[in-house]
Amino acid sequence: MTEHSAGEDAGTPEGGSPSDRRDVPDDATVVYDLDDDCTMDDVAEGARYLVTVNGVVDYGVFVDVSDTVSGLVHESGLDGEYEEGDELVVRLTEIRENGDIAFEEVDPAENRVVRVEHEPEITAVEELRRGEAVTVEGELTQIKQTGGPTIFHVGDDTGIVAAAA
Repeated sequence: MTEHSAGEDAGTPEGGSPSDRRDVPDDATVVYDLDDDCTMDDVAEGARYLVTVNGVVDYGVFVDVSDTVSGLVHESGLDGEYEEGDELVVRLTEIRENGDIAFEEVDPAENRVVRVEHEPEITAVEELRRGEAVTVEGELTQIKQTGGPTIFHVGDDTGIVAAAA
């Protein structure tokens, strides 16, 4: 297993993000184990994932792929009975328009697990827009402690931006 999130061939030891592989065949043996900070950008329909059960209901089990990606394995797509905390291998069958994700359980035998790290897209300071969640990489140029949040300025090659935490 390696820790990569980019690559053309997700079936190689170099890893790869499943979103780079929209053509994952039904008989694929690659199972993705996503880091906790992976997002919807790191998943793809048809790909297989190592998931953790976070809830059991009459109609199936809810599973976590990462801290922000979760979905349902309907009872019709389950081969066994599970409890919270159990791990299983699933295939992502559908990402619905409302953001709901559907999975089905797959046989975990002879699968190769590929670790996937989330690599956020870096946004230049000059491209920032109010109200968008982004990742900025730069130098901390100023810090000011206040009675409320701490104010700091981060600069890159394109400018400086103020932020609070």
